[in-house]
Amino acid sequence: MDLVKLTIDGQSVEVPAGTTILEAAKKAGINIPTLCYHPDLDTRAMCRVCMVEVVGARTLQTACSQPVAENMVIHTSTPAVRDARKLNLELLLSNHPQDCLNCVRNGKCELQALSEQLGVRSQRFPAQEKVAKPKDTSSPSIVRDPAKCILCRRCVAVCHQVQGVGAIYPINRGIETEIAPAGGGKLGDVACTFCGQCIQVCPVGATVHTPEGLNTMVYNRCVGTRYCSNNCPYKVRRFNFLLFSDFETESLKLMRNPDVSVRSRGVMEKCSYCVQRITVARIEADKDNRAIRDGEVQTACQQACPASAITFGNINDKTSRVAALRKDERSYQVLADQNTRPRTTYVAAVLNPNSELEEAPVEHAPAKG
Repeated sequence: MDLVKLTIDGQSVEVPAGTTILEAAKKAGINIPTLCYHPDLDTRAMCRVCMVEVVGARTLQTACSQPVAENMVIHTSTPAVRDARKLNLELLLSNHPQDCLNCVRNGKCELQALSEQLGVRSQRFPAQEKVAKPKDTSSPSIVRDPAKCILCRRCVAVCHQVQGVGAIYPINRGIETEIAPAGGGKLGDVACTFCGQCIQVCPVGATVHTPEGLNTMVYNRCVGTRYCSNNCPYKVRRFNFLLFSDFETESLKLMRNPDVSVRSRGVMEKCSYCVQRITVARIEADKDNRAIRDGEVQTACQQACPASAITFGNINDKTSRVAALRKDERSYQVLADQNTRPRTTYVAAVLNPNSELEEAPVEHAPAKG
């Protein structure tokens, strides 16, 4: 493999040919801010935040898309570079809602963190007037807010390149550009599998899961196409043919809202992670003005397991038992190589390492007679 030598901020770096400036800088331990870049996706040069100065080039270059060249000299923190990054960020913020304190991504938003890093404290440019687009709530588990979208196209890349679904695209032109299903439709009306990968890569919270990070089921919206089951890589969904609910007993009719229809059959079923138990624990924790304690929520399968082989908890709590198990060297994810990032992980079984058993295996055949 051909190697290329270059200099970044006075530091000599040697990387394979074809490496981008951003990747070379990472190897050298030099931080270049980005928004649209994601290491698992091929989305580049959309946000223009990763600008750098290349000696000999007429203009500033985007580090995430510009490949390195032999003897290239790069400066990542000159006054011109810092001003260009701040200007591009301020232009993005001029069309972004000013509701950070009420946003579900507050404290974990890449745009917010980058604003803090580059010292953007106020809105210098007035917002461009355009028609406000409503939130897309047609999906049973994903909410899209076009007002927060910065058009980084990460969600488009992960939907097309990783999941192979192609449910969303950039549509329209200029200031009217937005990310949406073809024709400006809604997620609930197209072939979206509601996998949630667009949520994982979104840097600003334009699309979110439920607060607990669950992909929930809304049975009244299910029309029984089985599309989710056919496209689920884990095959954990099943079609419910049976009628489990009792609609005939008079005493049970009183507890139902006559204005709300409930679909009890002909719908897709999947594990809900016992969301009802999570809700009960959340309500009790809110009453005491505290966080949900580790082990306070027990799923039905966990409660029924006599060997305590199932653990449920908050993986964001670094002190929780489930977080510790995920760090175990025996922990693994099913189809992790497909970048599906499942919430459920497994711990590999430990086999008996007794050398005598390995050398002289005994077959226990069923008794005759």
